[in-house]
Amino acid sequence: MAEPTYKSPDAAKKAAETSAAAAAAVAANKNAKAKEVQNLLNGLFGATGKLKVGFDPYGNLQLQQSILDSNGKPTGEFQIVYFWPAPNVENSEILNASEAVARVKGAYGKNAESLRKMLYERGFMGEKDYVTRSESALNGAILKSANEHSVENVQRFTVNGQIDFSNYDSWLSGKTAYTGGTKIDTEKVSTPKSETDQDINEFFFTMLGQDADEDTKTKYFNAVQLAEKNASRKAKISGSVSTTVNTLLTEEDYYRIKADILKPYVLGTPLEKITQGTGSIAQAVTVIKQYAADYGVSRTSTDILNDVLGGMKVGGALTEGNLDQQKQLIRTLAKARYSNLSNLIDEGIKVSDIANQFAYYKGKLLGIADNSVSIFDEDIQLALDNKDASGKSQGSVMSLNDYEKLLRTNPKTKPLWLKSPGAREEASGYANDILRMFGLRA
Repeated sequence: MAEPTYKSPDAAKKAAETSAAAAAAVAANKNAKAKEVQNLLNGLFGATGKLKVGFDPYGNLQLQQSILDSNGKPTGEFQIVYFWPAPNVENSEILNASEAVARVKGAYGKNAESLRKMLYERGFMGEKDYVTRSESALNGAILKSANEHSVENVQRFTVNGQIDFSNYDSWLSGKTAYTGGTKIDTEKVSTPKSETDQDINEFFFTMLGQDADEDTKTKYFNAVQLAEKNASRKAKISGSVSTTVNTLLTEEDYYRIKADILKPYVLGTPLEKITQGTGSIAQAVTVIKQYAADYGVSRTSTDILNDVLGGMKVGGALTEGNLDQQKQLIRTLAKARYSNLSNLIDEGIKVSDIANQFAYYKGKLLGIADNSVSIFDEDIQLALDNKDASGKSQGSVMSLNDYEKLLRTNPKTKPLWLKSPGAREEASGYANDILRMFGLRA
């Protein structure tokens, strides 16, 4: 059995002193940290701070930031901002409205419906906006709640001197839900034909530069009537629990119906007639068709039209700025077709930029206009592919020397080469060399 160990009185005293010193150091560090945080917050929210809790014109509290002039002096005007506390207070942020909405939505991610429900139950969103799933109302409710969250946190410091802030999620979850009563609320919407006619007419004019015909107007009206009938809103609300059985149609729903009416009409119309118009689809088809040519990708008119129709999004016209999906598809096809140029394509170089160099050289060598040589020219394609006899890519495009040999020997281009000024000059040079060999020319 091991003998018990006894500490001498001196050793015990020393250990106690060491422990007390360590505790004092921890306390000192904690106090220093708290003082540092308090100084930081004083600089933000104190008497001379950059931010303050003020009143809007209706007497509601809001967090305000002073607007400075070009010399850095206060103008007397303020902008509304939002306080986003972090676990480490010194990492907290001051956000503008757009940033606050994005931050809250990002925090909830795929649980956006849970956020919407909590905002409704806590009085930041009305019943109509909740049931109809208005996105603008959701953003407004987020800002309303974020403002209240900001003011409460700031006043914890300015009024009570507290520096322990609550994050938005726990703050919102902790607020009392007060939506009361039990009821079944049912509503139907039936848009009159005069409105659906105007709606589809404006859509067709935007997309095709022409009005919708009467048959199309009737199809759209019938489709809307059916969708609205099936989308009658039926919400059961009991206490703080709300269960939505169905909802009214959203902007996205109406856009989808219009797009479903438009697509068969477009696909049944000759492409030439569509592209002659001034609508967004005609412009988008032209853009994508040129983009495909720039990357040496063969796409039929039907392919391009389907690409464009597939990229239609809610919000109106198809513009070059929202054709990124179609352009990415073309770049992917180009990288598969010209695998040796993949890295260059990733760097933003178009296949046509390279092909044009070969077109220029071909025109110069054969004495033809270089703008008559397209990217799909047989010789250009051979130069871009640059494969050996076994069909294996050489990893880069053909050198100009090899390209010149190709043009001189290719049965299709050799006759042009022989008739070109370059060939005649070369033949004349050979003749002079032979004459010199026999001493017939100086």
